[in-house]
Amino acid sequence: MKPAYWIAILALVGGIIGYGVFHATGWSGTILGVVLGILVGAVIYAGQARRTR
Repeated sequence: MKPAYWIAILALVGGIIGYGVFHATGWSGTILGVVLGILVGAVIYAGQARRTR
């Protein structure tokens, strides 16, 4: 799997988890989960990109 896919996958997973955990807060929990998923995906992508260079 290409490392760039991790960003999208973890954004989706983060959104689902954020919605599930923070269902009382509504969309703010989902948005927080998506943002955290994107950040974690970007960190994984950057780590894998450094190793391949």
